[in-house]
Amino acid sequence: MKNLFLLCLFMFDILASSCFGQKDTTSIAGISLENPTGLGGYLGTIGIGIAGQHKTRAGRKPDANAGVYIGLGDPLNYVGLGASLSISGLSNTRGTRNNLGESGVNVEISKLIFNSVFLKAGICNITYLGETYHEISAQRSFYGAGTVFLGFSSKKLGKPFSYIAITAGAGNGLFRKDKDFTPTSSGHFNPFLSIATPVLLKTNIIAEWTGYDISTGISSNIAYLIGVPLNFSLEITDYQLGKLRCAMSIGYSFNVLKKHKYEKK
Repeated sequence: MKNLFLLCLFMFDILASSCFGQKDTTSIAGISLENPTGLGGYLGTIGIGIAGQHKTRAGRKPDANAGVYIGLGDPLNYVGLGASLSISGLSNTRGTRNNLGESGVNVEISKLIFNSVFLKAGICNITYLGETYHEISAQRSFYGAGTVFLGFSSKKLGKPFSYIAITAGAGNGLFRKDKDFTPTSSGHFNPFLSIATPVLLKTNIIAEWTGYDISTGISSNIAYLIGVPLNFSLEITDYQLGKLRCAMSIGYSFNVLKKHKYEKK
């Protein structure tokens, strides 16, 4: 269930980020599917979401999980801080059996440098609530990631081909290849890479190497259509495994601060 855990965990990287210092969290769609990006950690930002897949990576049954995110810092002027809870057990009878309530607590720090590069370091499952410690989705994982936007223009933000977002990083645990999995340790670090660009208004196509497989998909911020800050992602993955799997997620984010100090005049 590694793939689904990552999908729900990192969907908040863009939902819960006032990108480029803007209060409008609906500015752009997601820029990754599985991988953490350099964005996030803005004070007062809250995100909630749910993800589902038609089968697990190692099985045949559908599964789902959910997550909650909160931003606590200031990555523009100081350091961004974020914390999230990723709930992998939503039912004792559906998906993975007898795992109701299993969840991981995750933390991150982030920083904007050179006015264009977003950096982040984080820990997944710093605390895990459950008993399936032999599962890779329950392992403590460390990662670092950086994101840069090429061709960015704030006046054209979200319009087709207005930017290319490149994210690169490395992590262990959840990010390892299947053959490198060890049940008692998080193992060595493995690289990951994501590339995203908008092809329609606030709709990105994304391709990435997750550290263990190839994923492709689309992410769309539909707030401009319905007036609610929702982001929807659809993914196809497991190309190397040879048994393609479909997953999707939907997330909602908002900022509880009435006056956001990052807002541009």
